[in-house]
Amino acid sequence: MNFNIRRYKVEGTRKLSNYFWAILILAGSIGFVLIGFLSYFRQFTIMNFISFFPQGIIMIFYGIIGILFSLYLWLIILWNIGSGFNEFNKSTKMIRIFRWGFPGKSRRINLYFKFSEITGIRLEQKIGLNRIQSLYLQIKNKSEIPLIKLGSISTYALLEKQAADLAKFLNVTITI
Repeated sequence: MNFNIRRYKVEGTRKLSNYFWAILILAGSIGFVLIGFLSYFRQFTIMNFISFFPQGIIMIFYGIIGILFSLYLWLIILWNIGSGFNEFNKSTKMIRIFRWGFPGKSRRINLYFKFSEITGIRLEQKIGLNRIQSLYLQIKNKSEIPLIKLGSISTYALLEKQAADLAKFLNVTITI
């Protein structure tokens, strides 16, 4: 085992919640399109309450929009957008941040930094309706690179531990 290299995997869009929403939106959208078309043919007694113009047309329109949005969700799940890793190499004194992007010229996103460019590690926690826990790598030019996405680590204590280990490994300070 090489103690001079640390690699942290970063989760992308292949999360249970994304699968849930993609399935739910697809099912609902197909239902909207189906009801819209059935209102035209008046096949069921329930369709007597929905006239084709304008309700049926609007339902078909919203159903198609929902199917397109569901298709987008399925594609980002397939491509696993945002997944990758953070690699810290003490032997070469380099940091590599790799992420998968959308297909095309920029599909592979590689960022390289020298240890000398790093000024610190920043922890962020925002408590509210949508809890945000983040870990950032601070660079000399005042920019910050997110290292850990929301939901990757379950508790703030684990995030603090990882930040402390990483700061010790890089020999930099932690800011909150």
